[in-house]
Amino acid sequence: MYARMCRLYGFRSQILSGVHQSLVAAENALEQQSLEHPDGWGVSYYHGRFPHVIRSDKQALDDHLFRNISAVVSTRTLLAHIRQATVGGVGVLNCHPFQHGPWTFVHNGEVAGHVRSEIAVAIRDAVDPRFRAFVLGETDSESIFYLFLSRLSR
Repeated sequence: MYARMCRLYGFRSQILSGVHQSLVAAENALEQQSLEHPDGWGVSYYHGRFPHVIRSDKQALDDHLFRNISAVVSTRTLLAHIRQATVGGVGVLNCHPFQHGPWTFVHNGEVAGHVRSEIAVAIRDAVDPRFRAFVLGETDSESIFYLFLSRLSR
């Protein structure tokens, strides 16, 4: 059985690095992989300790913004994600990366059992109340991100 999963790319470098080669020009670039993962994309790159996040619910290959961003971004830290929707519909609020303050998060795969409503409710209930209002989409990934932040804040 083939597992439906998103694709992601990330790096951390000591020097400023461009991303066009990895996201667009490489043989196995994310842009090309979006043929099989068409349900949106997102890029998070850092200036200092704060991220800039750009997301779209368009297929990366058909979205000029994806190509334009890859051409101009130079950073030491980057997360990029192309989505194949499994949990949550196609929409910009369900696209990764998710961001809160200096933290960004991408996820590949599904949280086991999340499609069962009691698991989804248990995860959301475990999110610290001060973070719950920030969960805007429908994905298991965003809920887990805020669960992680809840645990970190303790």
